[in-house]
Parts: sequence; structure tokens; C-alpha cells
Amino acid sequence: MTLTQLPKYLLHDHRLLALYCFLQMGRNSQPSKIRLNGVVVEVKENESVVSNEDIIAATGIQSEIIPDLMTSLDEVELLKIAEISSGYYKVRSQQNESIPVSETFEEFSKKYIEYVSSNMAPKTLDNAKRVIKAFCIYAGSKSIAGFTAEDIEEFKRKRKDEVGLTTINMDIRTIRAAFNVAISWKRIKENPCDSVKQLKINDEKTKFFAREQCDLLLANIKDAWFRRIVLFAIVTGLRRGEIPNLKWTDYDQEKQTISIQSSSEYRVKGGKARTIVLHEDAIKILQLIPRKGELIFVRDQGEPVDASHISKKLKKLIRKLGLPEDLHFHSLRHTFGTYAADAGVPVNTIKEIMGHSSILTTQNYIGVNREVMKNELKKISMPC
Repeated sequence: MTLTQLPKYLLHDHRLLALYCFLQMGRNSQPSKIRLNGVVVEVKENESVVSNEDIIAATGIQSEIIPDLMTSLDEVELLKIAEISSGYYKVRSQQNESIPVSETFEEFSKKYIEYVSSNMAPKTLDNAKRVIKAFCIYAGSKSIAGFTAEDIEEFKRKRKDEVGLTTINMDIRTIRAAFNVAISWKRIKENPCDSVKQLKINDEKTKFFAREQCDLLLANIKDAWFRRIVLFAIVTGLRRGEIPNLKWTDYDQEKQTISIQSSSEYRVKGGKARTIVLHEDAIKILQLIPRKGELIFVRDQGEPVDASHISKKLKKLIRKLGLPEDLHFHSLRHTFGTYAADAGVPVNTIKEIMGHSSILTTQNYIGVNREVMKNELKKISMPC
């Protein structure tokens, strides 16, 4: 532990600091037993037994003030002190000795990414790499044990200049998960993210492309391979990560269905595979795609498409066209849900197509189009 991590009042009293340092030096590395005044005292790991004479010899502190100083130190959460006999104290460190106090967050993050790589889906790994990289730039050489909720709040404020609110909330969840692993690995005792709240995001339901916006968007996409992906997203409601991982073997031309399932390279959200019936426009798109391997959606030369790349490519075009900033690739999925609901497709059907685990999610996604709402209200005959 560094001096900057000690309680401030401890630094302001040289006697308390000297006593604290002395008590920290005397801890046992293994359990043992000692005989004290005819009584056997068990001394556990991270504990020590000291006498007034030991303290006086090591620190020069006067014997009459030792009890008061020990009481003060007992209030520091890093130490637990109990007088077991006159002039003798058992001291236990509350700090876990397995914690490498000099380990920075960046050093920890390398091990954490290895952990995510071994235990999580590829999509989770990609997200973790992105977030941890950004947090390491902010964290610098700060010890992992030195973070507070205030530090996380400052990171949130700085991220507002770089990414959207939804992304910031995802970042905080990812960082919280990393600190939870740090707790399980006994690097820290508390998660600094626990008291950090998610940012409030208003009007989430309006983030879909209006028809004229769809027309403008599609008219300005030059790459045929990219235009097919955007169109397919609009007419199927599939997720950004699902489309680039579709294979020709997933498509049943006779039944006009396509299966969304996990593979060695990709894990569907929630791990639950589904098969959906395709809209006729989606079938037309597939019929026009030349086969260049096992994947359906590839670049012109047959190279695989990265989900993150298509998201960034679309965002760049949205900004170039002056469309609302809160539109992004996931808004294509909102667009499908919104227009499906406007067309009278039952909510349960939309739920199955979009792969939602709860119908409440479906209802939150699709919202209600204002024009449809006006038309429906006209149907009501009021009694007055």
C-alpha cells in the first residue's frame, strides 16, 4: 500500500504512522501458536502479537500513550487490534496479503482480457478490449486498489466528449464486470462502480429511420456489398453481429427461412438460436448475392465483414448526410420493428422475429408512430 492510500489523519501524526508501519511489519506468514503468561495463543496468518516493550524499542513511543494510539489504529479498517493480556496486543491486518498493491489497472487488464477470452463469447471479448483500452488511457499507472466512485464518474464525464450515452453506459457495465473479477481474484475489496449510476437516456423509442431518411441513406451507399447489408437489416430486423455471420447453409430457399445460430466465431445474444420466415424483399436480396464462400454477406472480393466496421461505416455516412446524431446501425433494427408494428404485425410475431427474450422488450423497441396514433384516435366515437 502506498502512502497516498492511507487515511489522511494517519499521515498527519508521526507517532500513529510509525506504530502502523511497525505493526504491519510483524505479521505472520503462516499460522502458529505462542505461550503467553501460561496461556496458549493461536496466531493466524496476517496476525501478530506485540508487547508495549516491542513498540517502545522499535518506535520510541512512550508507554503511557500506546493504549490510546492502539485504539485509534483499531478504527482504521486496515487493522484489527485487541488487547489479549496486560501490555500485549493481537494485531490482524484487514488487508489481504495476496493483493499485489503495486499492480496498476493496466497490468491487471492484461490478465482480465485473457480471462474474458477464455470464458466469454467473441463479441464480449471485442467489447471488453475496446472499453479496457479506453479506460487504461484514462487510468494511466494508477493502482487498481486506488480507484473510487469519483474516478469512475470523471471517466464518464470525459467519455461524453468521445461517444454517445448508450456507449458510456455499456462502458461502465464492462468496467464494473472487470472490477468484480478483481474482487474475486482478491486484488481489491470493493467495486468502485457499485455506487455509479447509469446515464439516463430519453426518447429511446424515436431512434428509427423515417421512410425519407431510408431513401436518402440507400441512395448514397456506393458499395454494393454494404448496401445489401443495410437493406437486409431494414427488412429483417437482425442485429449488427448476426448479419455478417450468416452462412448459406442457414438459408432454406424452399421454406424461405433463415436460421440465426451460434458458431465457433460468433455467439447469438442469449445463446438462443432462432429461425425466422423472411420477407419477400429479403429473399430478393439473397437471390441477387453471388456466392463467394460459406458466408452470405462478404465484400466484393469475398472477404469477411467485421460487424464493428459496418457500424462505423454507417455512422460516418449518417453524419455526412446530416441525419440525426442518435441514428446508428441498431436503428435499422428499430426501423424494422416500428414499421412492422405500424403494419399491424402482432407483437408476439415481432418478438419471435427479432429474438427478444421478453415481450416487454419488443414493446419498448417499437413504440407507436405518431401518425398511426392520430389515425387510430379518429376511429373513436366520443360520447360528447
